[in-house]
Amino acid sequence: MSQLVRRPPAIRFNFDWRRYTVSVAADDAARSAAYRLRHEVFCVELLGRHLPGGVERDAFDDQCDHILVHDTASGELVGTSRVNLGGEQDRFYSTGEFDLTGLLAQDGVKVEVGRTCLRRDHRNNLCLLALGRGVGRYAGTCGATWFFGCASVAGDDVAQAARLCAYFRANGISAGSFGALPHSGHVLAGLEAAIAALPVDAIDAKGVDEALPPLLRAYLRAGAALSAAPAHDPDFACVDFLTVIDLRLASDNIFFGRLAPC
Repeated sequence: MSQLVRRPPAIRFNFDWRRYTVSVAADDAARSAAYRLRHEVFCVELLGRHLPGGVERDAFDDQCDHILVHDTASGELVGTSRVNLGGEQDRFYSTGEFDLTGLLAQDGVKVEVGRTCLRRDHRNNLCLLALGRGVGRYAGTCGATWFFGCASVAGDDVAQAARLCAYFRANGISAGSFGALPHSGHVLAGLEAAIAALPVDAIDAKGVDEALPPLLRAYLRAGAALSAAPAHDPDFACVDFLTVIDLRLASDNIFFGRLAPC
């Protein structure tokens, strides 16, 4: 997939929140810092891989904005998230894994968020909320109606994915994802059979909550709907649930903060 010509940031901001400074990457140096942090977290820490140049990036990065979270005291970059407005091309990372026909047919501005990570020593609720406030500021400024993206759960264990899916379906969490399902090349083999074989007592809220990464847990508390089945992402050894939030119903919450333009 060819890269698009890099464009200036669609939205700019810089604000302090608690012990962190949240901004949109304004130049190549700031973007490169985000790619290096992603390499540290996704490649080295998660997969034990080192990529050439020590950066993790793909063909979508140049068309996207990159939200950055710095530790205000040290100036260290400790978190990042990629934001894609799509624009006239409606060119989204998630369409490579999921059929988004139903979602993309909805009226309103759509913001795709992905490649979210925090440095190990800043994986705490405060830093996660700082990143969420950055996403909320961005979404509010561009007047977004829909927030979506691929939220990852580490590992591709079919039994764990089956328990999660069964719980989400039974509790209506899959409603509101507009029928999005993974493309055939990303279906997790054996998933539906594993769901059908689950005993009733294998599906419980406590076990599901413990299995979820903090970011996906935060999205659910913000009112997210999830795809009825995840996409298998062998490159990152995980499964991805399409996550959709109607921002009209999340105008003021603990993760995004107030979505009105500031």
